[in-house]
Amino acid sequence: MIGEKKSVGGRRQIFLLMLLFILLPFLGCVSAQKRIEQDQKAQAHFKLGVSYLNDNNFQQAFVEFQKALELKPKDRDSRYAVGHIYYVWEKYPEAIKEFKTVVKNTPNDSEGHNYLGNIYAKQKRWEEAVDEYQKALSNPLYPTPDFTHYNLGRVYKKMEKFEEAIDSLQQAVRVNKGYAPAYFEMGEVYSEMGKVRFAIDSYKRAVESFPEYTQARYQLGLAYLKEGSKSLAQGEFQRVIELSPESNFAKESKTQLEQIRN
Repeated sequence: MIGEKKSVGGRRQIFLLMLLFILLPFLGCVSAQKRIEQDQKAQAHFKLGVSYLNDNNFQQAFVEFQKALELKPKDRDSRYAVGHIYYVWEKYPEAIKEFKTVVKNTPNDSEGHNYLGNIYAKQKRWEEAVDEYQKALSNPLYPTPDFTHYNLGRVYKKMEKFEEAIDSLQQAVRVNKGYAPAYFEMGEVYSEMGKVRFAIDSYKRAVESFPEYTQARYQLGLAYLKEGSKSLAQGEFQRVIELSPESNFAKESKTQLEQIRN
C-alpha cells in the first residue's frame, strides 16, 4: 500500500511537470501579448501628451506622459517630456530627478546630459553644468554636438573662462558653419576680452548667417563705434531700425544715431 501511494504521488508529480512544460509557451505568449498591449497604450498616451504639449497645455500633457510611464516605466521619451515640463514649471529638482533617470536608463543619452546641463546652468551651478555638457560631448555618435558646444561656451563665459568659451564656440561653428548664435556669443566674449576687431569679425559672421539678427547688428554697430568706424556703425544701427522698428534694439539704435550726429 505504501509503495502504491509513492507510485501514485510520483506519477502525479510527473503529470504536473508535463502540464507545466505544455503551458509554459502559452503563458509566455500571454505575457508577451500583454506587454505589447501595454506598450501600445503607453504610446497612445505619449502621442496625446505631445499633442497637448504642442498646444501649450502643459498640465494635460503632464497627465498623459505620467499615464504612459505607469504602463511603461522605462519609456525614455515620456520621462524626457515629464522632465521638460518640470523645467518649464521651474521645478528644477523634479526636472533633475527625471533627467537623471533618463541618463541612468540610457547612459549614452547625450540629449539628456545636455538638458541636465541646461538645468544646472539655469541655477548657476556652473561646474555641474560643465560636467553634464562634457558627458554629452563624450558620445561620438551624438548627432547635434554643436548645441552642446554652444551651451558650454556660454557657461564658460559666465565663469569668465574666456579662452575656454572661445574654444567651445569655435567647435560649435566647426560642426555647424551657419550657427549664428554661436558667432554672436563669440563676439560677446571677445568684447569682454577687449578684442574689438575679433568681436567685429564674429558679429559680422552672425549677421552673414542670419541677416535679420537685429541684436547682432546692434552689437556690431557698438563694436564699430569702439573701433572709431562711425559710418559703418550708422549703417548697422539704421539696418536695425529698418528690420525691427518697434524693438528695444531699434530704440537704442536711434539713440546711438542721435549721439553720432551730434
